[in-house]
Amino acid sequence: MLPHTAVGEGVERTARARLYHLLGYKVYVASTSQLKSNREAFEFLFHKNPYISGEKVPEEDDVVDGIIREDKPFKRNEFNPGILKRDDFSKEDRIIRLFYHPRSNPVLKDKILLDLNISSYRLAGGRDSFENVTDYVRRHYPNATALIRENYDLKVRGFEPLPVAREFESITYRTIYDYCDIVSSAAKVVCLQTGSQFLACAYNRKVDCLRTEEHQAKVNNPNRLLYFDCDVTDIDVR
Repeated sequence: MLPHTAVGEGVERTARARLYHLLGYKVYVASTSQLKSNREAFEFLFHKNPYISGEKVPEEDDVVDGIIREDKPFKRNEFNPGILKRDDFSKEDRIIRLFYHPRSNPVLKDKILLDLNISSYRLAGGRDSFENVTDYVRRHYPNATALIRENYDLKVRGFEPLPVAREFESITYRTIYDYCDIVSSAAKVVCLQTGSQFLACAYNRKVDCLRTEEHQAKVNNPNRLLYFDCDVTDIDVR
């Protein structure tokens, strides 16, 4: 049973479904999943996964994949190692893969994409400061192309890209599928340590992650249970 999750954690949880399948389990997504408020992402991550059998209400005997504090929805989810042990799976089986096959755009093959979408900078008392990000991208990626979502609804979503993104040439997208098409076509993606990092690593082999907190995800470390087979440069901009 895959529980509540946001997009970043959802990428890893949908990959864990394949490991449970290899152990002989049927895998479901909790019908109360937090991501159901974002139907597009929910479909993208879970409905397209052939190792997930559907949705169901959690039952007492279900093996639940992880823990989340219901009273603190922005707290990072905990991954309970449970029955999934790294040494029980091959290195190949542990590579994170998603099941949408993007459409490549050759016009973007030399572009460096700048994805500065993040929610927590708009939260009062948010954990990160993004002033250094603004300075860093101005100095190091002056010719980058910013990724801007076309149809932001701030009344619903409450956030948009860091304001510095508006200083760059931009390319817009409408859906998570458009996003993955664009990301897969570029030379490199520059992003923050948020859900977009997981999508960038899944669909592009070169990612610069601008880190604004002490925690480092290390998403391409093959010693993790699941990892991305990509080149990630961790850049601490604190």
